[in-house]
Amino acid sequence: MAACAAAGGTLPSAGDLLVVSVAAVDGSRFLLASFHGDTDGLATANALAAVAALAAARPDHKIISGLDANTYVKAKEGKQAGVAAFAKDFASKGLASCWGEQDWANPQSECYTTFTARTFLQPQLQKACKSAKKMESGDYNPKDFILFSSSAYKCLARGQDNTGTAKFKPELVLPSLHFPSDHGLIWARLDVTSPPTAD
Repeated sequence: MAACAAAGGTLPSAGDLLVVSVAAVDGSRFLLASFHGDTDGLATANALAAVAALAAARPDHKIISGLDANTYVKAKEGKQAGVAAFAKDFASKGLASCWGEQDWANPQSECYTTFTARTFLQPQLQKACKSAKKMESGDYNPKDFILFSSSAYKCLARGQDNTGTAKFKPELVLPSLHFPSDHGLIWARLDVTSPPTAD
């Protein structure tokens, strides 16, 4: 958290960032990071900075990070984290994402992992939208990422699930009666390209 504090801005809440060092049976070492972002994603950049700083201090470790980054395609300036800025940030740190190369100003629909649209049967009526306008008025954004060192891995395959049946339906509003989360699940299969070496 010291790296987060040094960066200033919004800090992750206690328990939102977990990083562990693990060793495989062949002696390979990994940094596995998990992050749950705040609703507007304002702590995401600081969490990424902290993980990247830790990884830089342990060059013998390969890094894999799963993030609920809570990023937005059309972010409200100063109030939400934009996905294009986030992608530029992780790329500058030598990281790649499971989504591969994207035009993050207009990403492919496969990258969208949330689709929530509130009805008028809830107390915060200012957040409700009509069914016909759920795509433009709902929360339809690419928020979830698996990040890894671009020099150590390549992504062989990736997938999503928002049904509980290992299938993804982009038009499905979450949560549903069969899927209790408001974020879809994502997975990636990585292949080691070259082992990192300590200086």
